[in-house]
Amino acid sequence: MVKSRAGGRPDRVGSVASVAPLDEVLVQPYRVDESAWYWSLPPVARMRAEGLRFTTPVTVLVGENGAGKSTLVEAIATAWENSLSGAQGRHWSAGVWLLDEPEAALSFSSTGSARWSGRSWRSSGTGGRSSTDRTATCGTCGTEWPGRAVRGTSRRCPAMIVPARVGPATTAPKDVEPMTETLLDALRHTVAERGDALAVRTRDDAVRWTWSELDGLARRAAGGLAGLGVGHGSVVALLLDNRPEFHVADLGAVLLGAATVSIYNTSSPEQIDYVLRDSGASVLITQQSYLPAVEAAAAAGNDVRVVVLDGPAADPTPGWDDLLAADPVERAADVTAEDLLTIIYTSGTTGPPKGVELTHRNLLSANRSIGEHVGLGAGDRVICWLPLAHIAERDASYYLAVLYGLEVTTCADPRQVGAALREVRPHFFFAVPRIWEKLKAGAEASIAGRADAERTVIESAVADATEAARLGQAGDPVPDDLAGRVAAAAPVLASLRAALGLDEARAANIGAAPSSPDLALFFLALGIPLAEIYGMSENCAACTCNPAGAIRVGTAGPPLPGVELRIADDGEVLMRSDAVMRGYRGKPEETATVLGADGFLRTGDIGVVEDGYLRIVDRKKELIINAAGKNISPSAVEAAVKSRSPLIGQACVIGDGRSYNVALLVLDPEVAAGRDADDPSVTDEIARAVGEGNRRLARVEQVRRYAIVTDPWVPGGDELTPTMKLKRRPITEKYAETIESLYAGGGVEAG
Repeated sequence: MVKSRAGGRPDRVGSVASVAPLDEVLVQPYRVDESAWYWSLPPVARMRAEGLRFTTPVTVLVGENGAGKSTLVEAIATAWENSLSGAQGRHWSAGVWLLDEPEAALSFSSTGSARWSGRSWRSSGTGGRSSTDRTATCGTCGTEWPGRAVRGTSRRCPAMIVPARVGPATTAPKDVEPMTETLLDALRHTVAERGDALAVRTRDDAVRWTWSELDGLARRAAGGLAGLGVGHGSVVALLLDNRPEFHVADLGAVLLGAATVSIYNTSSPEQIDYVLRDSGASVLITQQSYLPAVEAAAAAGNDVRVVVLDGPAADPTPGWDDLLAADPVERAADVTAEDLLTIIYTSGTTGPPKGVELTHRNLLSANRSIGEHVGLGAGDRVICWLPLAHIAERDASYYLAVLYGLEVTTCADPRQVGAALREVRPHFFFAVPRIWEKLKAGAEASIAGRADAERTVIESAVADATEAARLGQAGDPVPDDLAGRVAAAAPVLASLRAALGLDEARAANIGAAPSSPDLALFFLALGIPLAEIYGMSENCAACTCNPAGAIRVGTAGPPLPGVELRIADDGEVLMRSDAVMRGYRGKPEETATVLGADGFLRTGDIGVVEDGYLRIVDRKKELIINAAGKNISPSAVEAAVKSRSPLIGQACVIGDGRSYNVALLVLDPEVAAGRDADDPSVTDEIARAVGEGNRRLARVEQVRRYAIVTDPWVPGGDELTPTMKLKRRPITEKYAETIESLYAGGGVEAG
């Protein structure tokens, strides 16, 4: 037998924490996985530690007896070998360690530092490895930590890095039932606990459904879908705006044991046909505005039944009322954690989109990790506004909502998200960098429009707060006079947060594309905890995230609970967790190229680890290697330039195999509305922005020449994916002449 105990943070690292014993269980030689508030042991012996959450540090005691014990230790020994040998950042996860000495104890900090008492720790039969005790004390909080020097600020102290995960063992996040294995389990729990609470609404309150009402509508929709032949294993496609009916339709399909796939609203008929065929969808639920594209796709001969939510009454095509007219499904399908829940199609930056198959286990594991990390609770407000074909939006306003009982407000027009923020005042908000840039530009424009005296006060407050944030990020002390001015400016900063609609936001995340550090510093200065989150469709968008209380600008944060991370020899980020996809739909060879036999996902991103925080350099396939052999991140250069002016909507840097970098710049259609690209006010502003961006870059990274492209770059078009990622290869092909002219001395020379 193996006896394991998990405890909270000890008074001194290396001492045995006060622990709460768990039941003894029989184990087989399987890896221990600490995610989702229980240990996944082999099928013959699954132990659920209900209410237990692993925190950092964690002490695990392992007795010597038990035939399976040695193999169990060996099974995870390699996973921790790098950390124990001092190679911090090569591989870490939440703090679970196995020791093969009955009296040994080990404590683990959130950055990977470790210290153990007892004689030795044995790894995979390689012999003993002993340690001498080495400690360092934080100059601010006095906490003693092992193995490395700790700077004299709490920002660098491991005790302060992940406040939400450091401390005594606690229960699972509020309002989440730990035994939940499927989305249907989560729905039943939320309806039982919060049936009369508001679940989803429109901005104008034309629709307001409680959780009980949403459940009832979903069961009626399930009855209608069953009449169309949908059942366990079927796939239902959705092509809808962000509207409450999405939640009804998706849940209705899930109640039958079906999976769903959302299609981007910007998709062409050819793209719609591709997704329908590749996913194997038998039913498509859409609305009148997308019916022409759907009918054009149907002309290709796909065999899909179409439901139009808002079609005219005389239309023979089934409508919303027809779907809800069926008898409700009283008993949901017998769904397991391994059943397919959704298919998310990749952006297709390097080829045809691939269907990412995500199971109930994948998505519940991911969203528990996210919810725990940001501290979500029942009734928290969120806005549903990004495309629901994007995994981040499905997480933020659908799966998290069902899991935690959130209150969702739908925003059908993403251009109105600024107004929606001020109306809803969300507790949790996620947006791509371009939206945060627009919010920043809007705030700055509002400040600039104030009367002179008021503007001076506000600008001084923001400047002081930004400088204090910059010093804090650098690990430098904030002078007393500056700290005093920032404290005195608290009401001014609070008014700016309220004007943005983010005064009640406990968590604000940015991700899905690179961003400039200056962007995060601005919001941190206002007191908005803008934290970068990193993930992708293949891991349910859940890999790493900066904790709100210990944000490190320019990094993607430490791993989320339950995530194991490695940096490969070539710098590629590898990760493993229960959130990793089942595979690409119908593409076993492509799946094998990214999923190893050990379960680690090859992310395709180059990254480095600094004190336990991951920093993404760029996509592995997109790195520029110039004529001198220097590696350059184009996204970092693009972010530096774009961040200097809201006029720049898109930037694409070219330089692979060349002696210097050039850039194609596209004006933001909203900011530049009514102005021509050759207007002196535009060209001067662009020149200033490029020059300022260059000054923040190393010489080899700087843009030497650029051209302003007048063609619009729209999501789903030739240049951008539906998620606004650059299609670099098509761009370089389409604008080949312009690019060559830049290298021949054309365009504009950058300052």
